[in-house]
Amino acid sequence: SSIDRIRAQRLMQRAGLDALLLLQPEHVAYAIGVHPGPASLFRRAGAAVVLVPSDPSEGIAAVLPDLAAGAVRRGCGASRIDFHTTWVESGTARPHR
Repeated sequence: SSIDRIRAQRLMQRAGLDALLLLQPEHVAYAIGVHPGPASLFRRAGAAVVLVPSDPSEGIAAVLPDLAAGAVRRGCGASRIDFHTTWVESGTARPHR
């Protein structure tokens, strides 16, 4: 992670914010040190989400596409990480009757 939590805290407090909600892939990568992967490149909000609380003692939380799981296992700046299925094509196929 490249985010300066102390500086972020100071800026959020000055603006009266409790947290930052980061949605753009480059912001996600900056905050947690892992790019959220190709699903985020469509630039639709929700492909990857990071919550940075104003209190630096609270951990950063992230919801990322499951395609990013391998990169996250190698190291990530978030203390809580959840994953969502990336593609609808990942569903189970059943024979038609």
